[in-house]
Parts: sequence; structure tokens; C-alpha cells
Amino acid sequence: MRSFASRILRLFFIEVEVVGLENVPTTGGGVLVAWHPNGIIDPALILSESPREVVFGARHGLFKWPLLGRMMRALNTVPVYRAEDGGDAEARKKANNKSIKKLAHAVNDGRFAVLFPEGISHDRSFVQPIRRGAARLYFAASDINTADGKPAIIPVGLHYNKKRVFRSRVLVVFHRPLRLENISHSSDDRSQATEKLTQLIESTIHEVIGATDDWETHHLMHRARRIVKIEEALDEAQSRKLSTLHERAVGFARIHRGYAVRQETDPGRVRVLKERLREYNDDIRALGFFERDLDVGAFKVSPWIPVILIAQGVMIYLLLPPILLVGYVVNGVPTLLLRAVCEWGAKDKKDEATIKLLGGVVLYPVFWITAGVVTASAHSSVANLFPTLPSTPLFAGVCVALLAAIGGAVAVRYLRLSKMLLRQIRVGFTRSRASESVYRLLAERRAIYEELISLREGLDLPERLGGPE
Repeated sequence: MRSFASRILRLFFIEVEVVGLENVPTTGGGVLVAWHPNGIIDPALILSESPREVVFGARHGLFKWPLLGRMMRALNTVPVYRAEDGGDAEARKKANNKSIKKLAHAVNDGRFAVLFPEGISHDRSFVQPIRRGAARLYFAASDINTADGKPAIIPVGLHYNKKRVFRSRVLVVFHRPLRLENISHSSDDRSQATEKLTQLIESTIHEVIGATDDWETHHLMHRARRIVKIEEALDEAQSRKLSTLHERAVGFARIHRGYAVRQETDPGRVRVLKERLREYNDDIRALGFFERDLDVGAFKVSPWIPVILIAQGVMIYLLLPPILLVGYVVNGVPTLLLRAVCEWGAKDKKDEATIKLLGGVVLYPVFWITAGVVTASAHSSVANLFPTLPSTPLFAGVCVALLAAIGGAVAVRYLRLSKMLLRQIRVGFTRSRASESVYRLLAERRAIYEELISLREGLDLPERLGGPE
């Protein structure tokens, strides 16, 4: 199951970046806790990337899904019963106590229990109220075996750049274990200790994901991060290479920490800066630019540029489409079907990737095989009409099936290249028509950067992702 999840995820994502594996103890059991922004994709990532054997706790309703339920049973997933799902309260309490004990014994056996303590998957930019299950599990596991030390609680950060989009990127961060010295293990005040640990888990997850009050603030923080990165690169005459997701997450964490501190110490300056960022963000989006598109140095005039653009255009728009025809025809139908299912069946954005992943695993191979069978059948009919045609229906069918699969993969890349070329042409045209706006935005970007640096002075900002000390 782990190998299967890993292979499927690396088909869906163009990159899965993992950091912090050294934070996971090599011996003993523990609990992995994470927020839950992307449906089944979240547990699949932890399953495939965890360096230790894991066992999941998941709401019991998911076991009713035909394919998903079977996968969960194969992984010995333990059901969790939520109050909002209905049922008798007393029976639910007994069932959850039984599930907690089962997970606790798995932890005691040296495995890591994976919990999403929010209890739901969601599209919000902040952590939903944390349930007490993770804290209860920790104490239950601690009570079973007190001789070999307490289990570790490790926060896991899941960072998607575009969680709904096929061939996007994701970062998985295993943070340092929580420091639990101040958590009492005495059974006399267990309820109070459970509440205290639950609050610690909630505040830690809030910190490791960079939670914000709304998505606008989240996007403005990323805008501030990009401004700092590109202006520092210009000051140091560095090349402007694309950041890894880990570098982006570290930069965002620094902005997030600084914002939280300055909101307390200098809220007036923060409010003014936020408004300037909002106006700058609106202007640069109106132009359809990225941060790097503003810099004149990135668009030095060369006599070869028209030749290169023409050559790219001929390759992308004239030569490749006929080659990709089979890929488009065969894969277009399941793609449209999945899109329709997402529009009809996905209540929220967080469900779309799950539908695409589970549906795509089934639909695309079915259509590839169908295309091969249809081709083989048609080949036999055509061969009867044209006796000189080689009688190779099986070979023709296999070739078309393979071409459909390969053509689909190449088509995704082709569309990406095509969009990039069109964007390069549009940005160059816009720069020539709106040069005054470009220079004004460059000056404003520099001013915002200098204000960010001024606000940063004296702050202890994170240099890497790893959770609280």
C-alpha cells in the first residue's frame, strides 16, 4: 500500500519534497499530527513519506467508500466516531475508547499513529478547533508502558502550492517532537492535562502551517516573501532561480512570525504596510506579471529573441499537435468526465484532488485499454477490405494503448510549454506598452522591501523549518 501510494502521488504531483526526517525517532512509537487541507491526499502523503511504520485513525464513515474503504482496511486503519455523524452518544463513547486503546497498543508496539485532530478536511486558511483525541491517545499510550519513556508527538506540515491541480508540487515537513516536560502525567488531573496538551497541539499546528485569519492575508504574506527574495537577490547580484518549496515555506514562516510580533508591538505600521501591499498586489496582478517580470535586466533586448520565439512557436503549435493527437483524443474524454464529477460531486476544493486521484487511477487505464481494443478490432475489419495490409491487430492495439498513455503525459507538458510561450509574448508586449507602470511598481516594490527590512530589525525569525524549540 505504501509503494502504491508513493507511485500514484508521484504521478499526480510533479514534485514531492520532504524535509525533517531526522526529527522522527528511530526507535519507540509516537503520534503524528497534521492539519487536513486536502482530503485523502494528506494521509497518502504521510503514508508514503513517513520513515516509520504508521497506523491511521479516521472517521468511520470513510470505511463505506468502495475503493477507499478497502484501502483503509488493508492499512489496519482504526475507526473514529464523531458526534456530528450522529448515533447513540454512549455507544459512540465506548467505540472511541476502544479505538483509542487499539491505537495506543500500536504506539506501544513501536508504530506511529497518524491523526488529523481537526476532525475534518477543509479549505480554510486557519486551523479548525482541535479535538482531544490526540492528547487522549498520548496519555493512553503512556499509561500502557511507563518503563521505556513517553511516546513522541511530531507535528507534520503539509504545504501545497496548488492543491487541486494535477502536476503541482507539495512539501511535507516532519517537525521536531513537542516538548512535553510541563505536561503532567498524573491521573489525578488527567482532564486538565489533556486540555493543556490539546491547546499545545493546536498552537503548534497553527505555527507550523503559518495559519492566517483569511486567504487574502496569506497571499499578501507570500507577496511580501517574494519581494524580499527578489530584492535581496538584486542587492547581492545573485541569479533569480526558482525557489524550492522548502525555501518558500521558510521565507513565509519568517514573514508570518514577524507579522505576529509586529501586530503586537507596532500595529499602525503593520496596517499601513498591509494596505500598500494590497495595492501593489492588485496592480501587479492587473498587469498579469510575476515579480521577476518587472525587472528590466530580465528582458535585455537581443536580436535572437524574435528568431527563438518563432522557432518555439513552430515547434509547439505546428509540429507537436499531430504527434499528440492520439493522446488528446483518448485522454480528453476521461479528463472531461473527471472535471464534470469534480463540479458535481466536490462540495469543496479540498475534495477535488481526491476525486482526480482515485478517479484517474481507474478511468485513464480503462480508456487506454479500450482504445487499444477498438484499434485491434478496427484493424481486423480494415485488413479484410485491404488484403495487402499487414495482419497485426494485436500489435496495432498495443501500440495505440501505449501511445495513448505516453501521449497523455506529453500532452500535459505540451500545454504547460504552450502557456509559458504565450505568457512570454504577452509580458513582453505589456512591458513595451506600460513602461511607466512598470517603473512605478519597481519603485514601490523597493519601498515596501525597505519597510519590511525595517520592521524585521530585532526579531528572532526562523532560519529553517523544524517547529518550536
